[in-house]
Amino acid sequence: MEIGTVVARIELDYVKPIHLDDKVRAWVSCTRVGNSSFDLEQVLASEDQSTIFAKCKTIMVSVSMKNMKPVPIPAKHRAILESDLHKSA
Repeated sequence: MEIGTVVARIELDYVKPIHLDDKVRAWVSCTRVGNSSFDLEQVLASEDQSTIFAKCKTIMVSVSMKNMKPVPIPAKHRAILESDLHKSA
């Protein structure tokens, strides 16, 4: 593998405790695509989405596995991310 992805930053807000009997679903969407980085938004919520348990924003960076320096997001991956980005808009 020549190109990998690393986590550059995570922002996490705990909104409400999750209890053992809670049924929880996770949603992930791409909210921004840059040259070498992209943002993912994650939400943990009840199945009917009436209760939000946590919200998270993660900044991911595409890097060279040889030197761990940022590189442009590969075209194949960019297409997938941009496709999800348009669903979120």
